[in-house]
Amino acid sequence: MKVKSGIIFFVILITLSIYFFNPMKKQPSQTNAVQGSSTATNQEIANDVKNDFDLKLYSNKETYKSNEPIKLWANFRYNGNQEDVMIIHGGDYITFSIKQLDGWFESFGAVTQDIHTSQIKRDIVYRKEYVKSGGYSTDDPNRAFYEKFYKEKDLLLPKGTYKITANVNFNLGDLVNVDIKDSKDVPGYGIKEGKDFFIQSELTINVLY
Repeated sequence: MKVKSGIIFFVILITLSIYFFNPMKKQPSQTNAVQGSSTATNQEIANDVKNDFDLKLYSNKETYKSNEPIKLWANFRYNGNQEDVMIIHGGDYITFSIKQLDGWFESFGAVTQDIHTSQIKRDIVYRKEYVKSGGYSTDDPNRAFYEKFYKEKDLLLPKGTYKITANVNFNLGDLVNVDIKDSKDVPGYGIKEGKDFFIQSELTINVLY
């Protein structure tokens, strides 16, 4: 059994290594590191803390008018014992979703399948502003609204009550050397996967006429 487990681990390691000849890819440009947390009138309902990581979701107001741009952002922080940790994630490790509690609207942040790594330093707040992403079905009865919604830069929502969710999804892994070289004959790296993390923070806002 030990031999079989070792073979399986080696196959997984070699497969993952294809993606990581340059493992220190920069974290997505829309996630910025800041030295302190931002203030807001409406802090998160649930600040989720898991194994030395915490996530806070903010809105600058609790109540908006229907023609008023809504401002949302999330702060992500590592406060463990190490100076920094490497996380493995998709195109962006912080995403947002919006669901109307008294109506039909919903928008879920798109997640790409490509693999990235980011170095997260201890006690540094990584801030991500809400940016629209996602899609809709071509046969959705509200297709015209969604087409207009995703074309507009500002977040404008119809009258209603909305649950906003920030999500962080990543794997806490380690770099390991592997016996593979890239096109320039440079030794490659692979990823030894660690623990999966899924963290959420939520708040509710109201949009009035």
